[in-house]
Amino acid sequence: QFELLDRHLTDLAITVRFFNDPAERARFDEIYAHYPLKRSRQCFCVHAGHPLAKEKFVTMEQIAGEKLVMLKDGFNQTAGLKNRFKKLNLDVKVIHYTSQMYTVERFIEKNAAAGFLPEEVAERNPAIVPIPYEGSEMRAVEIFWRKDHYLYKAVRDFISLAKEMYPAER
Repeated sequence: QFELLDRHLTDLAITVRFFNDPAERARFDEIYAHYPLKRSRQCFCVHAGHPLAKEKFVTMEQIAGEKLVMLKDGFNQTAGLKNRFKKLNLDVKVIHYTSQMYTVERFIEKNAAAGFLPEEVAERNPAIVPIPYEGSEMRAVEIFWRKDHYLYKAVRDFISLAKEMYPAER
């Protein structure tokens, strides 16, 4: 999404961005403006009838033992998960990659695979059980735009509406 912003192919990105290094955050803040919308947690999700559905928490080792559906490699979520599996020397069984969260949800809903969804998406579907896992802490979902890019009126209006709908926490 940030590559699209940098190439001026999109005006806004709505995503989660986190930093391990304050200097990296400072460089990022020089280029991008942002506004936090809400906090969300990514969860490991299984069908309600899956044996892990009763668990309150799962480990990366448990996840690696499952057939998975994941977003394609260009997504931060996938890159982060693959790095975690690699650091732990865990092989994963990804049976399908997609660019659509909708597809991930359908695979899980039909008990064809397990996967990763935002907690609030999973909670809307009674066939899916979201389970926290190692590293699945709450993160800010934000709107991002380049500071040096002209914002059309419709984009400015969208940002204003988002700020009305999601007032900043005081």
